[in-house]
Amino acid sequence: MRWPVTLLFAWVLLALEPVIREALRLGHPSAAPSLVVPLVVFVALFAPVVPSLWTALLVGLMVDLTTLRGGLSSTGLPPTVVIGPPALGFALGAYLVHTVRPMMMRRNPLTVMVLSMIVAALAGVVASAILGARDMLFSGSWSDGSEYRAMSDLLARLLGALYTAGTGLVIGLLLLWAHPLFHFHDSSGRRAFSRRT
Repeated sequence: MRWPVTLLFAWVLLALEPVIREALRLGHPSAAPSLVVPLVVFVALFAPVVPSLWTALLVGLMVDLTTLRGGLSSTGLPPTVVIGPPALGFALGAYLVHTVRPMMMRRNPLTVMVLSMIVAALAGVVASAILGARDMLFSGSWSDGSEYRAMSDLLARLLGALYTAGTGLVIGLLLLWAHPLFHFHDSSGRRAFSRRT
């Protein structure tokens, strides 16, 4: 796998994500599609497990570092960068894709679409759980309405996961077209998508 190509695609998709998310945003503030989840799924479909997990962690870290999480009104904390929730969720999602990929048609963009929706939902559940626990830890209890914020956040992330299926199809088509640039190898050392003789 060519790391510079993968990181370049991640950087471009991450740069486009705020604009696309704002243009495609549904009613709830967080219910918007992700552009980087299809890349994580694509890499997990074709790369060995260790590079795909590192890719998921790095992309999740990039998302963490570019996202301000809202401050807690009960503690007076300002919005801040919280490192961990998307990175852990993306890594768990990449491992799930790596586990089920023998049963998938990897060259089909519908596979990227469906798995992007599943990975986005899984990453959303992980992020909501971590951020909900953070809210409870800093506020001291659920009595200030933190449970409603956590459920609202989870609902928005699950709606965004459904919405990610659409972007997963479009980005999956783009990534499958650009597949030779990534230079993936299978476990036998042969290039994926090589011509059979």
